[in-house]
Amino acid sequence: VPSYMPQRFYDCLKYFVKKNQIIIIPKNSLCIFESLYLATSPWYKDEQGKTWWSNNTVNFLNENFIKNHKKMVRDKNKRRIYISRKKCRWRKILNEEVIIKQLKSLNFETIYPEELSIEEQITLAMESEIIISPFGASLCLFIFASNKTKCIQLRPDALSRMASGEFYCGPLNLPFAEIIGKNEKKGLNVDFIIREDLDWESLFNK
Repeated sequence: VPSYMPQRFYDCLKYFVKKNQIIIIPKNSLCIFESLYLATSPWYKDEQGKTWWSNNTVNFLNENFIKNHKKMVRDKNKRRIYISRKKCRWRKILNEEVIIKQLKSLNFETIYPEELSIEEQITLAMESEIIISPFGASLCLFIFASNKTKCIQLRPDALSRMASGEFYCGPLNLPFAEIIGKNEKKGLNVDFIIREDLDWESLFNK
């Protein structure tokens, strides 16, 4: 791996290979390999433009992250988690304070995953009964969850293959639902509003 690779990527890699199997390559180095295996995205597109998704990739990641997780997991499937995008640049929930207040009354914790290590994120997902996440990188927490975790995606009113919460949940048999917000501007990266009259508890029990 290159020496400038972000630490969180390096931390993820250690769940799949031993530390002494990772070679750090200095910047501006030329390397020649006898064999090279290149990791690709789970997305595939054929010559007709049809898109495919690799379920095996999701299962492989889930299995290895959980199997090689060393930190103690307490109260599995007990915590209720809401992921906030308050500190992000886009795709924020404009009425998030109201939504957080509603969820807090139902014993939800508000989490900022960018403040957590990969190890802490995996522990969090494994301990969660319910994870509510706006569309974004935090959907990756679904990959760390057990098959009893209920996952809910919040997203703007826009169609896109990138809104991929269900693609993580499907292969892992995670109960999945999504709530589509209201937004004035078109597009997937816009800020949006979530309805404030939702019966959250009823949704969780479905």
